[in-house]
Amino acid sequence: MATFLARLIPLFLLLGSAYAAEPQDAPPQAGPAAVIIFIVLFVGSCVGFVVYFFWKDRKPKQGDQEHKE
Repeated sequence: MATFLARLIPLFLLLGSAYAAEPQDAPPQAGPAAVIIFIVLFVGSCVGFVVYFFWKDRKPKQGDQEHKE
């Protein structure tokens, strides 16, 4: 059975390549301004996420508790 499958799978791959679609033109590439904007937004959101959790988990100081009461 293993020998049968070992011979059958390459046959399907060979026959399938005959029906493959023609290669298309390359998709349009993003400009450098779009890449820079993406990097700034991505890094900014990552930094904002870290800062949010840093401030959320920060323990209040002694002076902060006196002002709340």
